[in-house]
Amino acid sequence: MALLDVRNSNGYTSCSMFIKLCASHFCFILVLWVNLPWRIHAWIDYEEVELYDLVEAVNVNFYELLEVNQTATTAEIKRSFRVLSLKYHPDKNKEADAEVKFRNLVAVADVLKNETKRKKYDQILVNGLPDWRSGVYYYRRVRKLGLLEMSVIVSIILTFGHYLCILAAFWEKNYEVSEQLRRRSRRQRTLSNQQIEEIKSEMLQSLGVTYPRILYDNLIFLSRCYEKLKEYSRQSNEEESVQEEIVRPKRTKPKPVEPPNFEDLYARIENRVLNNEVNEINNTEAESRNERSLKSEWSETDIHQLIKLTKKFPGGIPERWERIACVMARNPDDVAKKAREVKSGSIKCSTGNNDFVPLNNDCENDISENRAESRNDNIWSQEQQK
Repeated sequence: MALLDVRNSNGYTSCSMFIKLCASHFCFILVLWVNLPWRIHAWIDYEEVELYDLVEAVNVNFYELLEVNQTATTAEIKRSFRVLSLKYHPDKNKEADAEVKFRNLVAVADVLKNETKRKKYDQILVNGLPDWRSGVYYYRRVRKLGLLEMSVIVSIILTFGHYLCILAAFWEKNYEVSEQLRRRSRRQRTLSNQQIEEIKSEMLQSLGVTYPRILYDNLIFLSRCYEKLKEYSRQSNEEESVQEEIVRPKRTKPKPVEPPNFEDLYARIENRVLNNEVNEINNTEAESRNERSLKSEWSETDIHQLIKLTKKFPGGIPERWERIACVMARNPDDVAKKAREVKSGSIKCSTGNNDFVPLNNDCENDISENRAESRNDNIWSQEQQK
């Protein structure tokens, strides 16, 4: 690196001179900028600035607003102001902008009553307001800085100026070293590695190189510390959760116990008892019918009764043969078979007078009522079941 510095000594010289020139110009601009506000305060007349602001706010000729000529005297201006003040006073004028008009009227009257301000206003009528080529224009347009903003800007400028000075000193030192090496190279063409390392160490220990490196190392160290803290907090939380799981056994939630519904229980028992009793009654009736059908034969009276019942219960009635069998106390299959035989004409019966008395609907009703009573006798009530 030192050899490169020797070879490019002219370049380093030009850079160092350029940086010194920039630093000097920067300091000059800084001093000028700091002293400029005080200079501006010295040559700016605040009455003129206020007059310029009033002219822009009113945006009307003052003489036309007061309804007087430009050559009017002070007495005429006062007289016109008294008349117009009574007209535009907010207490008497109910317009929305009456207060603004009255305020502008008072300000214009104050300007025209004062001879000095009136002369300045006459000059404004002739020359107009200051344009961008004058300093007053920028003083009125640019926003005024506060103390805090001014302090921040000055501190930033001073910081950059300080770093520029440090950089200029660095390049100056580098230039001196390169000059020394160039002079030594005339006597001694080569340098030892130890001398080169010493020069490098001196350059690396300078403030311009050390300060950014320390700042970078601190940022890296803080980021690593933050990661370590996050890892430690995560591990501690995991250990605490594991310990809580070990110490605290899992509690099983008890299953909700539903209270027994005794009404459904009684209804089931009652239905079961009724079904059993009905089945027993049906079985006994079926057995008795089978026994009767097997033991008894069909008499002529039974055939006449069958014919009457077939007329009483014609075809299309649901459970026709069961009803006829219920009346005749016989098996439905036996009744249907015998009816087919009678219909086919294989069995002949006399039509003479017999002792047979035909059954009517009361028989069937009596049989159903007797069965219901027998069932009700065997059914237990809820009080008996308790």
